Amino acid sequence: MFIASNRWLDRFQKCCGLYEKEWLAEEADCEAAAEYPEYLKKLMEGNGHLPEEVFKADETVLFWKHMPTCTSIAKDEKKTRGFKPGKDKLKILLCSNVSGDFLIKSMLLHRFQNSCPLKRECQKHFSVYMKGNHKIWITEKHFLDWFLKCFISEVKQYLNQKNLQFKVLQILNTTLTDKSVIVNANPCVKVISIPPSTNPLLQLMHLRVPKMFMMYYTRSIFDYLADFMKETPEIMVKVAWQNFSICNTLTIVEESVREIKQSTLNGGWQKLWNEVVTNSRSFLPVVEEIENVVAFAKCLSGGGFEDIKLNDIAELLDSHPQQIVEKYFRDVITAKVDKRGQQRLTSRTRRMLKHSLCKSNCRDDSEERDPLVEYLLTFRGKEAGPSGRVSFKPISHKQAERLHTDS
Repeated sequence: MFIASNRWLDRFQKCCGLYEKEWLAEEADCEAAAEYPEYLKKLMEGNGHLPEEVFKADETVLFWKHMPTCTSIAKDEKKTRGFKPGKDKLKILLCSNVSGDFLIKSMLLHRFQNSCPLKRECQKHFSVYMKGNHKIWITEKHFLDWFLKCFISEVKQYLNQKNLQFKVLQILNTTLTDKSVIVNANPCVKVISIPPSTNPLLQLMHLRVPKMFMMYYTRSIFDYLADFMKETPEIMVKVAWQNFSICNTLTIVEESVREIKQSTLNGGWQKLWNEVVTNSRSFLPVVEEIENVVAFAKCLSGGGFEDIKLNDIAELLDSHPQQIVEKYFRDVITAKVDKRGQQRLTSRTRRMLKHSLCKSNCRDDSEERDPLVEYLLTFRGKEAGPSGRVSFKPISHKQAERLHTDS
């Protein structure tokens, strides 16, 4: 019998390219993504599935002990050799129905498989199903164990309260497990999977739920450190962070999962089943939540936490492992900052142009004008109507910088 070591397995994976696929938005199959919602709609209508009977399960990975790069904790950790706590990962399996009013117990995987403190702590958290795996892979055994102990029992109880028959449609990611394993476990559960080439376009759980979960988790970490330092004022932030363990993470994960709103769970189905989305105009309050995270982080004294900005938190959230490669949080923050800066620039140009128009008749042509005002008078003055009013349009930051540089 051949027993492979971890080193041999890593080299074999590198040689054969057996790593988890990271999808780019440019690699998505647009034709398959456009056809799949119609196929899913016909399948649900043919079997008579209601929004309460359709579930979607997907996994997300996060660094559970990761800090912004501007803090002294992250800088000191970068200088050390060997294992870095900031790179220690957790994998969380989230599952909910289309209506968004029922979120099944989440499965959490960590690299510790037989940890006595972890076992004692798991007994206190009934809303998190804890398992261990050295590679934090959701194997068929782990998924089937969660499926039989958590999914079947909780869904039966939920449907009985709704006076509905136990007839469930489960949508899985192709990387989770084999569909035949679940079909053989319970014939009342029909299992389908989303085509892997359409993940960047149709991956509903990735677009909404994990993003909000990561923000809630990061905010709760800063809140935990602030409370810990209030109880023991003589302890510094670094010491409090060293005492933060995986057992504390279980409590924060449990609280963060409970904070996920029903509108977030339901709004994620807009691309697959738009008819059942209650509020199609709902949006994720990403910027507002990141501002709350920054406010909680600034409550910590010392260690560079008082200088944390929105971009630092956005970079932290985007640094978590992602199956779909993107910089979501940084793009949102950049768009928000650019919009605010453009509004300030527009108000400034309005005042400058108004002042220059009042003095244009009293001014000698030989006098030099401000190049920014000259630009506005040349290209914006043509839009003046009979009343003499000018309709203003905002200019970009590059145009303003170029004008000031020329001056």
